Amino acid sequence: MQIISCGVDEIEINNNPLPSSYLPICPNPDLIRYVRVNMHFLLPEQVIQIPINNCGNPINVLSLGNFTEKSDGIGNTDRNGYTRAENIIKRANQELDENDDQWRKNPNETYPASPPEVKVRFLLNGVYFHRDNDAYYRNITSTAIYNTYGVDVKHQHQRFLFAYLSAQWSGIWNRGNKVCI
Repeated sequence: MQIISCGVDEIEINNNPLPSSYLPICPNPDLIRYVRVNMHFLLPEQVIQIPINNCGNPINVLSLGNFTEKSDGIGNTDRNGYTRAENIIKRANQELDENDDQWRKNPNETYPASPPEVKVRFLLNGVYFHRDNDAYYRNITSTAIYNTYGVDVKHQHQRFLFAYLSAQWSGIWNRGNKVCI
């Protein structure tokens, strides 16, 4: 029998011994679990021409097609890949906090005034920029991209951010916010 310490609790394991690096999911509901996330921005190896619908006026912009270390990829330096990654993590944690719709699923049930606190938080661990035409244009599989660029994949979640390649961009953000430039 193996006993694993889990916060203030101990868990007995009756089957095969676990490796010394094993980190159990603790049954203590008061502990917050942190999910470490690495954000990877995939970029072409050189500047490309991207068609943008500028509020009804189509224009072509020279760009790297995704957020970079210094800009949003279209030249706006007040936003970059680092701030975009931070905003994604911040928004994900906000959505965990504001998950009332998922909590109150059945209209015939009586629920407490507010849902229980979600004991999971995302933590931005690293932001990476990869200039690789095969990855950017998806000439290789997602598995190949993951195996090539993943960082500490056994302990951290990897999020690869691709630009839209099949549709014209609208405005200055990758996801189509209507802001005229």
